Amino acid sequence: VGRLARKYAFPGHDFVRLTNKQNILIPHVPEANLSAMKAEMDELGMVYDSSNFRKGCVSCTGIEFCNLAVAETKNRMIELVNQLETTSGWYKDKIRVHFSGCPSSCGQHQIADIGFRGAKTKIAGKMVDAYDLFVGGRLGQDSRFNELLKGKILAADVHLVIDGLLKLYAARKQGDEIFSEFLSRSPKDELLAALPERYRR
Repeated sequence: VGRLARKYAFPGHDFVRLTNKQNILIPHVPEANLSAMKAEMDELGMVYDSSNFRKGCVSCTGIEFCNLAVAETKNRMIELVNQLETTSGWYKDKIRVHFSGCPSSCGQHQIADIGFRGAKTKIAGKMVDAYDLFVGGRLGQDSRFNELLKGKILAADVHLVIDGLLKLYAARKQGDEIFSEFLSRSPKDELLAALPERYRR
């Protein structure tokens, strides 16, 4: 990324910025250089025309590099983005999905539209990764922490849980209501009813 900035940005402005959503920006690229830079990024397998899911997902480093983490987060997030781009590609509005591997909240799951906190559960006598599901977090003037909706969502079901909530929002939103506003006003039992059947109780 640094090499691309040096090659294509205005001389003297060849730097890279990092956002609080873990995205990378290469500013000060002249319009005339964009096509060549995009072609090189394509060759390198870099994604620059990102989906709303890729833009809005944040994760802590997870169990791979942190001895406090209870569950995998970073690699789970990478897989989740690919799943959502397929399963929920119809959804084009903004969304913030955050993963934290433990209550320390390095992934800031409390402020996300949909936040997941690492947990464990037992399946067929074996402990497996799971996530506690929080919904309705918001920043800005009406900021609020999200609230626990359901504990111990299996890793394999995370994208299905998100898709169910998005479909409920699409069917019941009022006017220009954003996703977090819809989540915060919706009764818990209605939100639970949108999840896969095993999580509705």
